Amino acid sequence: MKTQREKVSRTTRTLFVLIFTLSTSVALVDGQGKTLKVPIAPQSVKARQIPQRREILNRITKEDMTLLLKDANPMQLKQLAASPEARRKVAENLRQLLAIAIQAGKEGLAEDPNVRRELENTRLIVTASLYDKKINEGKGAMPPFSFITKEQVKAFWGEERTEPGGLRSTLNKAGSDALAGNADARRRQMEFNEFLDSKIALAKESGKFPKDKQLTVDEIKQAKDDFAKIKIYEEEAAAKKNQLGEEFNRELELQIKLQQAQFLASHYAQKTLAGKVKVSDEEVKKYLKEHPEIKTKDRNKIRTRLEEEKQQRVLDEIVANNPIEIAEDFIIPRK
Repeated sequence: MKTQREKVSRTTRTLFVLIFTLSTSVALVDGQGKTLKVPIAPQSVKARQIPQRREILNRITKEDMTLLLKDANPMQLKQLAASPEARRKVAENLRQLLAIAIQAGKEGLAEDPNVRRELENTRLIVTASLYDKKINEGKGAMPPFSFITKEQVKAFWGEERTEPGGLRSTLNKAGSDALAGNADARRRQMEFNEFLDSKIALAKESGKFPKDKQLTVDEIKQAKDDFAKIKIYEEEAAAKKNQLGEEFNRELELQIKLQQAQFLASHYAQKTLAGKVKVSDEEVKKYLKEHPEIKTKDRNKIRTRLEEEKQQRVLDEIVANNPIEIAEDFIIPRK
């Protein structure tokens, strides 16, 4: 017999990937043009508590870089250790990412309700994931949050061990009004609703989730269980902050802010940068007229070249207007 998780539709599995593992690393480029994945725990507290612009990273020390790279691929670490140019490119890539995120904040992108919630979702999931990794290290390869029990999930929602009888609506079956009389449960339900609604809205906006898709009862219930597990570990991590150590807390802060920056930069590129670097037919015609020496008349190739040049100019301007201090003399962790 298949488990409930195996019965979830392909579309729903796509949604869960979007919800819980979207952008699980910051992609950097080394000196050879290869992509280096800096591991970051997968991705709220309430939207009104979202960090303000001043909290976006504008400085990463060599100690910070070493901390961020400690779980990177050993082969890529070896390449970085042997190449100052590769380290420079990694720092340059990070500098660009953070500058774009700051620019996005300046232009008010973070004021969009769904963006604000997603920034908060990022903090929640990064915290829970990093805490999960720390307390369960050495227990074998398991999916995220596998050590949280069903009893803990039920306790989180304040549910009784036995299900109430009688007919219930679809939403009630999904658990959305099961605890209407419990203030704490209502608060948790509201947090879950905001969490899921913002994820779906952004996924639909980016084309990663069908616009006409409606979640089923089972899909909502599965998402609710996953949300509960994330919140359980996030709240545990907050309660044990002083016990987790300075290194853990610094890594957590860095990963949260990097993940938030990556989301802002990606969303800004989609919503704003794409329009700024778009090249019109008139611009292509003008360019060809001004450069008769160009042999190719393939307008698509010319357009692509002009857009790449315009994109570089825009990015250079963003980086210049948002100075970021990134250490390039960082020590590569040994494995």
